[in-house]
Amino acid sequence: MKFAAPQTNSTAESAGQKLTSAVLADLEMQDLEPDAREVELLARAAKAADRIEHLEAIVASEGETFRNKSGVVFPSPLLAEIRLQDGILMQALRGIKMEPAKTPAGKDAAKSRAGQASWRARQARAIPIGGIK
Repeated sequence: MKFAAPQTNSTAESAGQKLTSAVLADLEMQDLEPDAREVELLARAAKAADRIEHLEAIVASEGETFRNKSGVVFPSPLLAEIRLQDGILMQALRGIKMEPAKTPAGKDAAKSRAGQASWRARQARAIPIGGIK
């Protein structure tokens, strides 16, 4: 199966560029700046968004199915790749925290979240009142 590159308008903003602009605008509205890790995650998300856009254009032009040499109809393998890239995009975006590094009380926000998660886990494992029988 051969896939041709879709015809795109080179002056139009790509999906990755739109995503990057939107995330940076959201961060700026909250007076936040991405750290080095978040910049890398945003670049990874933008690359995945561009790949999804490219693959979806190919699927749109060639169809969601194809026939093999025997004439059997199969779904395009690009659909699985789009799904994979969508997962990569979501995972990268999940790592971008839209919150200040410090809490209003001046504490490190990441350490505060970690402490709260630890406390919730400890409470979930707590021995019920009355002890173990």
